[in-house]
Amino acid sequence: METKNKEYFVIHDDGKKSTTEIILTLKDILGKECHDLSCTVCLIKEADIPFPPPLIPTTRWFKKTKDAEDPISLDTNKLIKGDPAMITFRERLLMEIQNFKETKERMDRECWTLCLGSPRPDGAIALFQGLEHQRSIFINTIDFVPNKKVKGDAILKLKTRKAIPMEACPTCHRTMT
Repeated sequence: METKNKEYFVIHDDGKKSTTEIILTLKDILGKECHDLSCTVCLIKEADIPFPPPLIPTTRWFKKTKDAEDPISLDTNKLIKGDPAMITFRERLLMEIQNFKETKERMDRECWTLCLGSPRPDGAIALFQGLEHQRSIFINTIDFVPNKKVKGDAILKLKTRKAIPMEACPTCHRTMT
């Protein structure tokens, strides 16, 4: 289900596709739309194991921005636990597909999106960036060390995307009807 909305990305994950299938769909769309460009998706290994489909279908709304805006906590203990209000890796993949179909542009070219809604059991978190200069999407994971502060210039480029609570989104109610 894809619903066009000018203010929000409406992301529906029915769990029918594996994470690998979603990645391959994104790769296929980029390849078809960028005819003469070498668009690639750098894949993480075994995406289905650390990032399984949801147990029940979910629909969530995210502010429609080209780059993630929500700053992350510098507390690695919080990062490792994740945050269910934040975007999952699968939602971020589906968002990229939806955005690229609508705009023919990649997202998150200025920063990395941390998918804090779906940390792996070992604490690794998926990173997502659209590398315009390389005409590719880069997907990787980052490991945070418990009880250690995140520091350095790289932290400035780490952002996340927070789901909009349905009750705070007047457009969301209309979308569901």
